[in-house]
Amino acid sequence: MTSSRRILQVQTGSGLSGGISGYIRALIQTKTFSQFQNSVTIAIGESESCDQYDPATLFESHESYGPTSFYSYVRNLRNIVRSNNIDLMHAHALRAGFAVAWVSWFTKVPFVYTNHGLRFTQKSGHLRQTLFRLMEAFVCKRANAIVSVRPYDANKLATFGKNNEHKLRTVQTRIAQGDLYETQRSELPVIAGVGSLIDVKRPDRFVDCVKELKNLNVKVDARWLGDGDLRASLAETSRNGELPITWLGHVDTSTVRQELSNADILLLTSEFEVMPLAVLEAYACATPVICFRFDGVDDFVKDGQTGIIMDTFDGSAAAIAISELLADNVKLGIMSQNARLFFEERFSNPEIMAEQYATIYNDVLVGWQK
Repeated sequence: MTSSRRILQVQTGSGLSGGISGYIRALIQTKTFSQFQNSVTIAIGESESCDQYDPATLFESHESYGPTSFYSYVRNLRNIVRSNNIDLMHAHALRAGFAVAWVSWFTKVPFVYTNHGLRFTQKSGHLRQTLFRLMEAFVCKRANAIVSVRPYDANKLATFGKNNEHKLRTVQTRIAQGDLYETQRSELPVIAGVGSLIDVKRPDRFVDCVKELKNLNVKVDARWLGDGDLRASLAETSRNGELPITWLGHVDTSTVRQELSNADILLLTSEFEVMPLAVLEAYACATPVICFRFDGVDDFVKDGQTGIIMDTFDGSAAAIAISELLADNVKLGIMSQNARLFFEERFSNPEIMAEQYATIYNDVLVGWQK
């Protein structure tokens, strides 16, 4: 295998601060991936703000929502692959995978598909679930290798076709360990929330929980890291309710680490997640997690050890769980230690993740040459 293989990492949109873009950056910035010539697709008009993808080459791509724009996206992607002599494509998540499956058909370039979660399980309505399930099955059938980032999804994907099992690998998401930041203690316990301010992240639950803590006379400093369309309305709600919430907006990785180091608890309010970087970042900072049960959550939160999983969302119950944990310094300290150890054992060192992918890439390329 030569060292000049051209690999195109394909994401739909830019995802500049999202989990998938962080995942791609973690890969391309490893020593292992220096053996490849790495490129990344990025939304048109946003390349100037993407120096965080260095040393990869950026290729601007169209948006992929809707039938008409999806056709433009596929055509643009096909042109990128052909004009740059791409040897292998790596599609991240279902929409990118669906587009890349067609581009592979046209160009005869092989591709690796990283699932990043089962989208059909996240959709409402039988028709939408069926459509996304069919898309998933199509992509898995066309992919030369299928990667899941957690065991829960791998078990599901293995049932999608008789040939899937031999193509399927689980590559655990990993991020840089980094140094533990010195905690800058607030006068009050700090409750952190991290994520885009969009419906699926359910930041309204964060507001409800802080409101219930106030009703319990539990004083906290609540801070949300992330931006989005809901920020203005949430800020107004918390302001009108005189709730102690600071909406910090988009912040860089070092600020996330510092804020999570300062936090006593990360409150994860999402309806579903796959392998949330916010949790991994919290663990890296020895910060335990309180979240709500959804499919696959046990793959990254160990109930009673690295955090607390609540069976259903209830603002009052969440507030009680937080107040009880804050009142038990011994238990909170043990959970903090467990969180950091769990991270070090399972989620640190991106080189391990990169080495696994390099093996998959090389296996696909050797098999494709045959």
